[in-house]
This record gives sequence, structure tokens and C-alpha cells, in this order.
Amino acid sequence: SSNAVPHSYRFLPNSIVLWMQICRIRYDVARDIYRLIFGLLLFYSIYRYARLHTDYLGGIFSMLLVALVYPMSFETYAGQLTDPLSHLSFVLAFIFLETGDFAFLLSTLLIGCLAKETVLAVSGFYVLFRRGDRQYPAKALTLCVASVAWFYGIRFLVLHGTMQYKQVSGAPLDHLWDNLNASGWPVAILVLLGGYAVFLVLGWKETPRSLKNMVLYLIPVLLVSNLFFGWLRETRNYMPAVFVLAVIAGRYMSRRCVPAPFIAVEKTATLGSGVKSHLLALVLLFSYVLVASG
Repeated sequence: SSNAVPHSYRFLPNSIVLWMQICRIRYDVARDIYRLIFGLLLFYSIYRYARLHTDYLGGIFSMLLVALVYPMSFETYAGQLTDPLSHLSFVLAFIFLETGDFAFLLSTLLIGCLAKETVLAVSGFYVLFRRGDRQYPAKALTLCVASVAWFYGIRFLVLHGTMQYKQVSGAPLDHLWDNLNASGWPVAILVLLGGYAVFLVLGWKETPRSLKNMVLYLIPVLLVSNLFFGWLRETRNYMPAVFVLAVIAGRYMSRRCVPAPFIAVEKTATLGSGVKSHLLALVLLFSYVLVASG
């Protein structure tokens, strides 16, 4: 409905819950099942992303560091179903950027856009920082054209016509000044990002360039996006940057616990190796989700 923007653009999470309701599952149960499943997938994906840069201990650290601050993202939560699937799409995009799986990256961005359009910003990261990839011009052009077409195509279908500025996210242009004048957002951002950013500073020389580039790209992009189309105080919108900072922090902590020659990094995102570490990761994140949902 054009009367419910921007949520009407982000229909995938609600559609998943609706299909469960069609199968005679009550809304509150369907909602909890959705959150549980995608919460588990999110934390496991964070572990898999971390394993591309660090050993299994660093992967566990990264996941636990996210779990430590993730409840802060609920502060301005108003019942939307968007976040678990939106956050998952970001982490999957990070993984496919690292592994070079372009088809999966493109699919993740287009599908993730149906949960929240912010994930399309990863296309900009590809354009700026992945110039060394094979067939870079064709891939960059494909990402940009597909992202723009998908973004406007969805809005054209929902609005049945052209889009005005206020219909981008439901916020008028003067929302900018209300946003800047709102109290509390600088402290919220500093608390959420500052603690783990310390590890970026401490381990700057040893941190992989791709992680540094991602953090330095995401933070201003998310700030500008929140400034114009959201609320600066909405900490849940900064979680994609937190995920990357947590991997940097987990990697730093692991390298202080395990001698460098013994650190094993997974070069691919395959699921067949390290069965014990995967099981431990799943047990830890499942325990956290149960505690958080209780």
C-alpha cells in the first residue's frame, strides 16, 4: 500500500510470516519462528564471515561480541520484522564479496532489498574497492544497473506511478533538522561503535584491507542514510558496521591468545570443514537466541 511507505517496499519479512499464518500458525508464533530462524542464520553467518579472516576462536569471539551489543539495537524497535533478514543480507553480501561469488552477491542484494533497501549500498562498495576483480567493469555495471532498476521498480509497483521525495522513506525534507536536533544520538553511536573501533586502531597494521575498507565505507554511508531517511538514534541501523568491527576485534583478540603460526583461516565459505567448531558456534548462538527471546 502507498499509505504504508517505506514498509510496503520491505514486504519480504511480512510475506514469510504471512505464509506461516496461511498454514494455520498464529501470528505471534509465526513471528517468533521467523525471528528465531533468521536470528540463528544471522549469527552463524557472522561466524562464517569471521572465519574468512581468523581462526575458529576469533570466529567465536566475533559472534559473542555481536551478541553482547545486539540488544542495543532493540532500543528504538517498534515491532517491524525487517531487521533479522536485513542484517542477514548484509553479512551474506560481506561473505560473497570476500569469496568472489558474484552471482550470489547480486542475488543477495536484490533479495535483501525486499527486506530493507540499505543493503544496496554494498554495490557502491564494490564499485569503489573491487577494481582488481576479473571482469570488473561488467560486474560493477551489472550491480549498479540492477540495484537502481530494482530500487525504483519496486517503488513504481507499490506507488503505481512516480515517487516523491517523502515517499522514499516516509520522511519529509525538513526531517533532516529534526534529526540533527534530536538528543542522545551521538552518545548512542559512540557507545555502539566506539568500543570495538578501539581494536581497529590497535590492530590497524595487521587488519586486512578489505575489513578496513568496509568499516570506513559503511559508517558514513549508514550515517547519511539515517540522517536523511531514518533516525540517527536508531542503533539497529548501524549493526552492519558493528558486524565488521566485531570481526576485527575478534581477530585481534584471537591473535593475542593464539600464536600466529597456529592461526588457521578459511579461504572459502564452504560448510564442510571444522565440524566441531561449527557445532560449538551453533550451540553458543542458539543459547544466546533462547536467552534473548525469553
